[in-house]
Amino acid sequence: MNILIDLIGAAIIGSMLILMMMTFQFQLYEASDRLMYAMNMTDHMEMAATLLNNTIALAGVGIEPGDTVVHADEDSLVFWTYWDFQTETKDSSPNKMSIKLADAPNPFGTQVLITQNDEVLQDLANIFWVDELKFRYYDINDNLTTNENDVMAAELRMSFFRDAPRGGSRDITTKLQFKCYFMNAYMQIGNP
Repeated sequence: MNILIDLIGAAIIGSMLILMMMTFQFQLYEASDRLMYAMNMTDHMEMAATLLNNTIALAGVGIEPGDTVVHADEDSLVFWTYWDFQTETKDSSPNKMSIKLADAPNPFGTQVLITQNDEVLQDLANIFWVDELKFRYYDINDNLTTNENDVMAAELRMSFFRDAPRGGSRDITTKLQFKCYFMNAYMQIGNP
């Protein structure tokens, strides 16, 4: 009888150890999935920040600093520049650039739309998985401003969102905040 109880006890303990190993392996697999998703999201966020900074830095090429911004709202920025983003050259006529979130999400989340003369620029890469895009504007003295004629820099606050790699896990949400200067306007005005 003691041998039977010992065998049953060993079977229970062995099955618990096997269950613990399977649970540990599942958690390890899930953690590696989240790490890969987070790493890809970090790379995507870095690409998005670089692209938006390079785009905004070329605001006002060939334009008077006070006339650079068409409108500066909390959810979008529209400006003039002689730089042609499609040909990567200075153009003979001004181009109207716009940065805003798309109206509707697509399978990759909501996209940041960068347009030149109301035409979406696909060559500038796609910035997806954006949950929120907000702008704040600054003048030459680095003070917050709502006057479009005084805008010399834009602070962007973006929130990125990706579904969890596995069901039952928390979704991946990250936030990014950075400031972009209208370099051409700064160079024309100089240091006050």
